[in-house]
Amino acid sequence: MQAPLADGVFMVVCGEDVVVLNIHDDHYSCLPEAGAHLKISLSAAQGPEPLLADLADAGLTGAKESGGRCPIPPLPDKALDLSGARPRMADNLCVVRAISSAWSHGPGRRPFAELLLGSEPPENYAVDVKLIARLTLAFTRLLPWAPAQGACLYRAWLLRRILQSRGQTATWVFGVRTWPFGAHCWLQVDRFVLDDEPDRVAHYTPIMAV
Repeated sequence: MQAPLADGVFMVVCGEDVVVLNIHDDHYSCLPEAGAHLKISLSAAQGPEPLLADLADAGLTGAKESGGRCPIPPLPDKALDLSGARPRMADNLCVVRAISSAWSHGPGRRPFAELLLGSEPPENYAVDVKLIARLTLAFTRLLPWAPAQGACLYRAWLLRRILQSRGQTATWVFGVRTWPFGAHCWLQVDRFVLDDEPDRVAHYTPIMAV
């Protein structure tokens, strides 16, 4: 049998376990050894009826499929090359303005679900790799002046906000691992990771993308 995941609930099989993310509660949980019994897709769980009934009782599945979920891209295998990037004054100012606004609008100031919201790409959107590289390098250089620069959630949210302010976008991917449990997130454009290294993100199984 199959049941649609509840609104705001994401699941992924991670080894022998199933990890659950509820964006409304900003909470991860783990279903130990459920990986052998559940088949998880982007928006549904398939498995034995008693197990699906337990998921429904826990509020993890809903009556109808929730649409609008972003497909999860393959893990990036390269870091974006910033060696030829030359940030301009406008790029630096864009980063500074974003850092300033993050004090009142960033993680810790707003619910997690609100942080995931972002502006839609402009009509006839085209990826400008050079602009993305310039903004990413400017962001990297100015990051020491930002609060909470060590947290992956803060870094990815802030860089995504910077890119969107200049008409660009990137996929924000959330990944998990178990034993020990860990959660991580990063930005990627196609096969390129912007704010991390491929070797690091390879240790995580993607559970959600926005």
